[in-house]
Amino acid sequence: MVTETSPDFASRCIMKVIGAPYSHACIIYDDMVYHCIGRGVCVQNLKEGLHNSFICGEKEVELKCDESTFLAFIEGARGKDYSESQLIGFLMPKWLRRYFTDGRSEIICSEFVAWVLVTFTDIKFKQDIDFITPKELFEAIP
Repeated sequence: MVTETSPDFASRCIMKVIGAPYSHACIIYDDMVYHCIGRGVCVQNLKEGLHNSFICGEKEVELKCDESTFLAFIEGARGKDYSESQLIGFLMPKWLRRYFTDGRSEIICSEFVAWVLVTFTDIKFKQDIDFITPKELFEAIP
């Protein structure tokens, strides 16, 4: 889990709503950061990906695929747009969230990480990953 050294308004809101000291989820593999940010799913080197941020929680998982399969999956996800509507959905009661769901057409950071985990590990989530928060994601990873 990652938080900014000087969180912007959106990050502060996310931290307050989810009740955690972080607002972002990402995958760090082989000195690269794989994540979904304002410009969508992207890959950045560690320095660029964690610019003005620090890791405040991490868990290691083993993917059940080879490196080329993982990287092909990432390449297929690159460019998927970030979903502002899902951030609004976080503020809604759970029964209202279904109106803000968009499957995998647009995604948020924690949904992206959960999507990778569901695809390449035995980790399963109780809720729809469309609205999984960084905190729920972190707590679900053994």
